[in-house]
Amino acid sequence: MTRLTPEGQVFYEEAIKTLAQAELSIATAQRAARGEIGRLGIGFIGFATYPFLSDLLRTYKARHPGVELRLVENVPSGQDIAFDRGEIDIGFTRPPSADRSSSYDVCRVSPTEYRRVLSAPKRHAHRKPAPKTRQI
Repeated sequence: MTRLTPEGQVFYEEAIKTLAQAELSIATAQRAARGEIGRLGIGFIGFATYPFLSDLLRTYKARHPGVELRLVENVPSGQDIAFDRGEIDIGFTRPPSADRSSSYDVCRVSPTEYRRVLSAPKRHAHRKPAPKTRQI
């Protein structure tokens, strides 16, 4: 019967751990790709989002408990900067200014109120195709 040397046994045990970690890494990356884990930065204008944001966040967390939410209260121009810096992924804001409107996908929060929108940069690395305009 063939036996491993003590050095071979150590190598074998470390190789098994490495393969197990690789499997875990693949599964974790797949969960992140499905939106089950990760981080979501959300920009918002406080007064304009009070009527709906807390309920929306509760529902989202119930569906996606593994996603860490980072909330950033900011004015629209501040959200533009936060998008550029990668600090937020989506923003509840006013419609983007004319010079930036082509840079964002926009969904109106309320079909009767044009002043509040949900926006996300078109160039975002994890961006999925834009949803059709709909009530949120």
